[in-house]
Amino acid sequence: MSTVVADRITRIGAGFACWIAALVLYVVAVRTRPGRELDARWFGTLRDELAGRSWIPDGAGLARNQLVLLVIGLGVVCATCLVNRFRPRTTIVSLCVGIGPGFAAAVLKGLLTRPATGWELTAHNSFPSGTVAGFAGMAAALTYVARTRLQYVIACAAWGTTGLVSLIVIRAHWHRPSDVAGSVLIAVGALAVASGISSLQQRAIAGVPPARAMSPRPSPQPTARR
Repeated sequence: MSTVVADRITRIGAGFACWIAALVLYVVAVRTRPGRELDARWFGTLRDELAGRSWIPDGAGLARNQLVLLVIGLGVVCATCLVNRFRPRTTIVSLCVGIGPGFAAAVLKGLLTRPATGWELTAHNSFPSGTVAGFAGMAAALTYVARTRLQYVIACAAWGTTGLVSLIVIRAHWHRPSDVAGSVLIAVGALAVASGISSLQQRAIAGVPPARAMSPRPSPQPTARR
């Protein structure tokens, strides 16, 4: 097995491992009483810690601006693909990485259930967080298309924004910590699977065939004197 194939299999396996971890997190933190109690304890602790933090915006501002921010992120992903002169296939994959986690979170939230316990103030299912999944998906897409130092800085800023959004939704009582963690796992899994399926040879274009773009030029051979 070549190194390239092994690397691709490892990345795809890591992506599926993230998705399985999200499923296990749901089973433990939502379907079991000890997990719900632990999640509720962390939820209360984080809310109390974040309540007095003036640097964390309120949930109302996020609710008003999250769609605009996600559209801007999608535009940055498309612009990065144009700057890097990616093939249309790679652009489509990057958009799937950006949009897919949010769509998956919306579907899962409707399908998954939360047992009624009688002791929880909020008994409806909130796993996973669609808001966090949307921002994490955009951060994953920006990481997927990044090739220059500036693009990696933008991707890091997007992950930092995802972290801030996670704190906002917990402080605003929108989501529990397990909801946030599950959303991030879904996005990271999408990034790992996409990077494993699309090898570097498939991404690089600039008018050069992939095999030639990735392989060094052969060194000139000395000619024997007669």
